[in-house]
Amino acid sequence: MSTSLEPYRIIPIQNDDQFEDFCCEVARNFFGDFAAQRYGRDGQWQGGIDIKATNYRSDRKKVVIQCKYKNDPKNFKQSAAKKEIKETLDFAIKSHEFEVFIYASTLERDTILQDYAVYLSSIYKKQVVIWFWNDLKGAVRFYPRLQRIYAEGSFNSGVQLLQPDFLKSLESRQADPFHFYTAKVYGDQQWLGVFKGLAAQRNCMQAIDAMLDTLFAKPFLEKK
Repeated sequence: MSTSLEPYRIIPIQNDDQFEDFCCEVARNFFGDFAAQRYGRDGQWQGGIDIKATNYRSDRKKVVIQCKYKNDPKNFKQSAAKKEIKETLDFAIKSHEFEVFIYASTLERDTILQDYAVYLSSIYKKQVVIWFWNDLKGAVRFYPRLQRIYAEGSFNSGVQLLQPDFLKSLESRQADPFHFYTAKVYGDQQWLGVFKGLAAQRNCMQAIDAMLDTLFAKPFLEKK
């Protein structure tokens, strides 16, 4: 997955529950399994996993994912992460059938942990993979569906009717009321008239604005 997210910014992920939802959506796109789902709920024994999926994009291997949201990932030690990965992997092996085990977290990419995943793969004869925060953010950049769900200001979450450069070009130009009100198609005067406020206010505009606010209740996810 790509690690660059520009021009997108991930909406805030603030707790374990949101992080598991996020990882599940990434898994659906990454593995082409839109039936992938979270396993169990809080308070239930989950056997070291949070998500089950099948890799329909290649080998149809069974995939399980353990999600670990860290409030302060920079201060979470490598030794603690290695212990957590091994413990959850052991639980998963005892409780579930799978070929691929993924440890997903908000930790930054780390070579020591990557090498440890390779080591565990050789010992357990299971593919052990770590999804770091860099990888999860990269998935949002790669998959338009994830952009619509998780990227602030995503161009894919709405329809761009007018090019920003064109709107910028109108700022320094003068509107001609005669051409605007007589509906003469001349020198972008119809656009200029609207842009400069010459259009009459419609009585329905307040109701339309209110309806848009209702339909698009998450302004930093959806464009009006």
